[in-house]
Order: sequence, then C-alpha cells, then structure tokens
Amino acid sequence: MKINLVENAAPNSASVPYIAEVNMGQDVTHLWRDYRIPVYFNKHGKERYSAEIAGFQIASESIERIPGLIKYLIGNLINVARLPNYAFIARRAQRVYPVYTIEDEVMVVTPNGPVFRHVELAKVRQYLTEYLHKTRILGKDGKSDKLHVRGIDPNTLGLRRPVFYLKKRDAADGDPFWAPVFENGARDGIYAYAASSRRDAPNTGGASAMWDLRNVVAEVLVTDKRLGSVNDLRADRIMPNYWQKLSAAMTPTGKTLVSDDLRIPVYEVNGKFIGVERRSNEDRNGIYVGDSVEDLEARVSKDMARRGIIANTNAMRIADSEDQDEASVAIDDLTLIEGIGAKIASLLAGKDILSFTKLANSSVDAIKDVLNQGGPAYNRHNPESWPEQAALAAAGSWDELKALQDKLDGGKYV
Repeated sequence: MKINLVENAAPNSASVPYIAEVNMGQDVTHLWRDYRIPVYFNKHGKERYSAEIAGFQIASESIERIPGLIKYLIGNLINVARLPNYAFIARRAQRVYPVYTIEDEVMVVTPNGPVFRHVELAKVRQYLTEYLHKTRILGKDGKSDKLHVRGIDPNTLGLRRPVFYLKKRDAADGDPFWAPVFENGARDGIYAYAASSRRDAPNTGGASAMWDLRNVVAEVLVTDKRLGSVNDLRADRIMPNYWQKLSAAMTPTGKTLVSDDLRIPVYEVNGKFIGVERRSNEDRNGIYVGDSVEDLEARVSKDMARRGIIANTNAMRIADSEDQDEASVAIDDLTLIEGIGAKIASLLAGKDILSFTKLANSSVDAIKDVLNQGGPAYNRHNPESWPEQAALAAAGSWDELKALQDKLDGGKYV
C-alpha cells in the first residue's frame, strides 16, 4: 500500500486542503485499487485534519500523521483480500459494521464477535440486527435502533446513500426481499445484488436504468421462485435525481386509489400502471407496479393492509382524480428537499411556497416562522439547508443536489 498526500487544487481546497492518493497494489483483489481520499481541515474549535473511510474516521492535529492513520485504518478494514462494499450504520449506537462481497456471498463482521454470511444483503442485515438486539447494542429495549445501509464509494472510500431500494415485503408469498441500489464507481450505471450475483443496468438517461434494473432483478427472483410475479417487486425511497427522471416519463391516468385520507395517484410508465406513495415521514417517494389499474389496486391494498395503514384490502377504491393538478407529481415536489416531508410541504404550500424557486428565495428566518406557526411538531425542524437545496433543484443540478444531500443528516448541515 502506497499513500501520497497532494495539495487539492479544487475550489473546495479551504475545507479539503489535501487529497490522500492511495494505491493498494496487490493488497486487495478489487478491480478498483486506486483511491483519492479527501482530507478535511476543521478550523472551528480545535483545529485538526480528518478523513473518513467506510464510515470510520481518523483525525490528527498534524497533517504528517494522516497517511499513517489512513494506512492503519485501511489495513484493519481489509478482509479476505477485499475492502468493504457496504457498511451498516447504527446511528444511535454509533456503530459501523463493514460488509464484504465474496463471490456469491455477502459477509458482515462484528468486533470480537460472530461473522454473518448469506447470498443476499437483506438476510445478512437481518442476522446482524437480531444479534445486535440480543446483545442490547441496538437500543435499550432491543427495538429502538436499526441498521442503515450505505455503499462504499470505489473512488474515495466514502459512504454513499442508495439511490433507491427494491422491495418485496410480504413474507406470506415467500421470503421477503430487500436490496439497496447504488450508482457504480463511474456513476454511469446502477447495480444491486440479487440471487447470488450483482445485477447492473447502464444509466442511459431518462427512467430506463431504473426500469431495466427492476426488471432484471424481478425476473431472476421469479426464476429463483422468490417472486410469483415481476410486479411483486416495487421501488421505494427513490432519490431526487432519479425521481425526476421517472416522473418525467410518467403519464397521469386521471385515476387515484383512495381510502379515507390516503391518496395514491396512478400513472402509466412503459406499458405498466404505477401508484405513487408519498410518505409523510420520508423525503422520497415509492411506487407500486401493476398490469392494470385493477391489478395495481389489489397490490396496493394488500401491502397497505399488511402495514396497518388501511383496515383491510376492501378499504381502498379506484376514483377519478378530482383535481388532476393535485394528483399529478409536480416538478416542484418539495419533498425532494431533504428534511421536508409531505406534512411540511403542505404547511409551506399554505404560505404559497409551492416551488423550488420560491423556497430558494425564502430566508431561513421566514421558513422558521412558517414552521413555528405549525406548532411543536414542526418548529423542531432545522431548515438552514433548504434554500440551498432548493436552488440546486430549481437549476436542475440534481447531481450537485445529491452530493450536498450526501453530506446532510436529515436535512441538517453536519
């Protein structure tokens, strides 16, 4: 392993003065063996240099010590001649668990504890979660914390958030399936692990990469008898730049699935009917897929009843959209801003803040006033990053927005 510190010539050099160029040589079997790790400088409080690798941090007041610390950390992360592909993060417990892909298996290691292996990432997370609950590492009552998955950037070894998830949760129809989808190292395609292999789809623009990958994974799961139908696999928690690509390809049908206060607008995409779920506690959207509106209604009803959102599968009906503008997915969907859920978006809409541009031009104090008027459920939110995020969204700078959101924690600057 060779490490060379070089001065950063990019515009962010004040906060990232150095780049650690790491060449792994023959130490690992990865296709990627050369990395450029940002070295940050913190001048607020105690001045120090720091770097993050696979969710673990090293820091020193002396820049001369940074290469040695990086070498030590990477050396400890190497397992079976590999660096981790993922990391499981327990936020409240402040723990990081590196995850490795070894041929057709996924493996997670625990400090001085057991190693868990399976062909699918979802099962490995399940095994690790059960172990951490039993050992009381995750939450005092064993259920107050959960593991979040992050990808490892093959260029910087930093953490990456999934661009969306593929899910089939109904255990009555076989084992549940769950897989995060990540961009590849060159960011020209996306991938997920399913049925013992990595599945890739090139990012050729538009919504095709999302549909191509979903279809590939669904078909292999049907062949593997994990799914009864390709429509059983849904995409959930879709990140803003991918949601924009998908929404641009969606055609409103004028139909909505309704039940009490629940509204699931229906669209057509690539010959399929999809229902859009906006979650009040999420900043992203999810979709259900069906061959017809009736087929879609049955699938949505079954999942919503399983989750306890509706009383039973007969509680939902197909209705004409009373207000097509309300049912359609607006380009300026404020829930694409990290930190804004459906309820806050509704609160902002009541003050005529309906677009990215209007939000970008709103002062933080003005946004705080709106939240304060909403009461305790809203005024605890910190909107400092919202105008900056909205400005990037208004400009169509989705890659820059994603890069910014990768650095935020629930919409807050870290």
